Amino acid sequence: MIKWIVMDMDGTLLNDENRIDEQTRQILIKQEEKGVRLLLASGRNYRKLMDYAIQLKMDVYHGMLIEANGLAVYDCMTHARQKKAELNKQDIEQVFKLAQTYDLELIASLDDGLYDYFSENIRQSKIAYRIENNFPEDFPLTGGHRDWISDNRGGYPNQFFAERLEAFPDACNKLCLTHFPTRISEVFEALKKALNDEYEIVRTSPRWVEISPKGISKGNALTALMSANHIKKDEVLVFGDGENDCSMFASAGTAIAMGNAMDIVKQAANGVTLDNNHNGIAYAIENLEQITSKHE
Repeated sequence: MIKWIVMDMDGTLLNDENRIDEQTRQILIKQEEKGVRLLLASGRNYRKLMDYAIQLKMDVYHGMLIEANGLAVYDCMTHARQKKAELNKQDIEQVFKLAQTYDLELIASLDDGLYDYFSENIRQSKIAYRIENNFPEDFPLTGGHRDWISDNRGGYPNQFFAERLEAFPDACNKLCLTHFPTRISEVFEALKKALNDEYEIVRTSPRWVEISPKGISKGNALTALMSANHIKKDEVLVFGDGENDCSMFASAGTAIAMGNAMDIVKQAANGVTLDNNHNGIAYAIENLEQITSKHE
């Protein structure tokens, strides 16, 4: 019997317009009414998750958030928050040098803001992209999980351009490296070789790499929450689309990849559902046995 449903956000629960489809929302609320607990597990922090949690009534039904790839957990009902670790200035310096070496954009994420570095070459490319796509002149140049530029001001109100290492803060929650998908593919193995022994490094989308403190992962956070709440592995259903979701797949009895998921995620799953623009989560909940039996 499923007691917990755990969902990644971008590319999983959210469609490409950053919304929860109404069919999916209604089915998830019905699950809560039956006693199932919902957990959102994301690279985002709680400030960028709570609006969605409220849409799902997780503040009423005692839902939980796994933030910043497992860096913190947040109780939607009590608002209690437990933060596990952070990256320091030495960590930032190491990744900053890699961003310079490979000409990548570097974003340092904090609870309420971010620091963004990119070269003049990248700046000119972003400005051209903004013009070509008819974005307003004040639209931020900060890279996004799925686009060359994105507006994160709602969840990260304090945003700064860091032209030099000295402009970065003394600590942050995570570091993100981004560029065009082809460029990330070219340098990803080199990044892992440089960082993997000291950090958790995952490619969460074709254009996005996230670096977290060693031992911090969605899967470790989920396992700890399961232990604290006496939840068994076969009582957990997980949905995801990115490499950072695979650690959760190992913690859950049933892991479902979205139709739009990266190939490595589909291979790690017990089944594959429809994509995030076609109510993949809702479809899987209603057809779980059929989806998982196809994968056996």
